[in-house]
Amino acid sequence: MNLLSEYSGPSLVFDENKFISNLSRIRKASQRTNTHVVMAAKSCTLDISRRIAMKYLSGFEVSNSREFAGLPDQNHHKESLLFVTNPILGCDHSYLFNKHYRTFVHVDSFHQFLELQKIERPLEFGIRLSVDEEGAINYQRRDVVTSRFGISFDQIGEIMQEAAASHHRLRGVHVHHQRKRVDVKAFHVTTKCILECIPDVEQFEYINLGGGLSGIGIEGFEGFLAQIRSEIPKKIKLIFEPGSLLFQGVVSAIGKIMNIKKIRNSYVLFMDISKECHLKWSDPVPLLPQSRTGKFTYSISICGPTCFEGDLIGQYKMKSDSKSFPLYVGQVIHFLNVESYSQAWNTEFNGIPRAQIMWQQQAE
Repeated sequence: MNLLSEYSGPSLVFDENKFISNLSRIRKASQRTNTHVVMAAKSCTLDISRRIAMKYLSGFEVSNSREFAGLPDQNHHKESLLFVTNPILGCDHSYLFNKHYRTFVHVDSFHQFLELQKIERPLEFGIRLSVDEEGAINYQRRDVVTSRFGISFDQIGEIMQEAAASHHRLRGVHVHHQRKRVDVKAFHVTTKCILECIPDVEQFEYINLGGGLSGIGIEGFEGFLAQIRSEIPKKIKLIFEPGSLLFQGVVSAIGKIMNIKKIRNSYVLFMDISKECHLKWSDPVPLLPQSRTGKFTYSISICGPTCFEGDLIGQYKMKSDSKSFPLYVGQVIHFLNVESYSQAWNTEFNGIPRAQIMWQQQAE
């Protein structure tokens, strides 16, 4: 299908072949470094993405029963892991025992730990650790921002002491880094802190360092895994929960120019695709017609159709040989660098229809 000539409305487009290629490379990297990679379910709600991910990855990370309901049934031929991390946890825990995943519940506070004790059926659980923006769990500097998620360092010992008498089994720790793209140095700091500051850490079955891996990228992922793996005792499972990384280069978008105006020396393009409704968390890159030797440079602001002043897709420069502005109303623009999370956020704010979802299976 030609996305531009057969336009049927604003769309988010997924390339299945690229997705499978990413997952295959990630699986090989995790196998060679003795690590485990699970998919953050919130990164894409499409059933097909989760079914494919299950074939290549070690399992999933979910927050609640609704996300869990969207997971495929566990393949009985392998042990699939499930990590449940919910800042409010909730009262209905029956879903935790469905679908036959090996499930670990992460407690985010001492209150959640006490609530967990009310579940009679034994569970495996982990402690979610609060870290600062530099990756430390034993943060001392007051000028460094800390995550609102996780248990503070001074409460870890108390929970571990109480856990020894619990009918549930403490198996590991989990970290949520507050940045969307985590600096590699922060992962090293977190790993060092966990090993040095948590008593009897070598008794844990796993250390889950979460996500925020898109800045590392597919190309650098195996080298990164090898570095972190070398710092952690071999008998401890090392877990990562990427979302964006899995879909690197997988998602694009298309939209049509509906209106053009000139304000001072800049052209403003109003599209039928919206940053706020359809491209949340994305930094789209439009494929504009460019001329390397163009004599004219045009400044362009590309906006969405909502009445929200901040519905700005981005500001760009375009070189052209044409003295008159070369773009026109009705022209379809293809955007790269779109997040899979944009699909999960896809909304109808301000009466704007949701973007269509196109899952493309292309011939090799």
